[in-house]
Amino acid sequence: MRSPQTLVTSTLVVLLTAVTVSFSIRSLVAAQSAAASRSKEVRTHLATTLPPGQGAPICFEGSDEPIGRVSGVNLLPGHEKYRDAWELIVEINEPFAKRISADSVIYAEGLGNCGQSPSPFLEITTGETGPPIVNGTMLQGSVEYVADVAIMIPRSRWQQLMDWVEMDVGFLWLEVAGVITVAGTVIMVLLVRRRRAQSR
Repeated sequence: MRSPQTLVTSTLVVLLTAVTVSFSIRSLVAAQSAAASRSKEVRTHLATTLPPGQGAPICFEGSDEPIGRVSGVNLLPGHEKYRDAWELIVEINEPFAKRISADSVIYAEGLGNCGQSPSPFLEITTGETGPPIVNGTMLQGSVEYVADVAIMIPRSRWQQLMDWVEMDVGFLWLEVAGVITVAGTVIMVLLVRRRRAQSR
């Protein structure tokens, strides 16, 4: 049979253990809450076959300082065949998140200096009238490069190339067609005159 002193000691050990475990759990929860409060998780959808990958940086427009990272890249349902639409989960660090509103726009860029990234990255332009972002806010997304070619060409340059093809090459074909038409007409006139001369 245990002595009263032994029972008291055992009880104190149990109480101290319970207090220690409770304190550890509270500390862990507090740490997780603090970590969560240091960033905001937003989402965006991008129509491309080559989205920025997990870990890709995001910067404010015109800045090369990363303010967050892509933490998840998920293929959207219904796009399994061509894999051309994705949902990106982006973690934005505080205090940068405080400067971003729900009407901001995320752009996927192929060339730039955001975090010295050699691969596609994200750039965000801040809105002016929307409410502040919260965890889960869906931001509008836009892709600024063409990913369906062997190399990524910024959309502005790609558009210039297409404009050149449509305008300059189009005019060239019109000129060639005009020359062929004129040449054909001249040849027909000469042939008609030659036959008339032979018939005389």
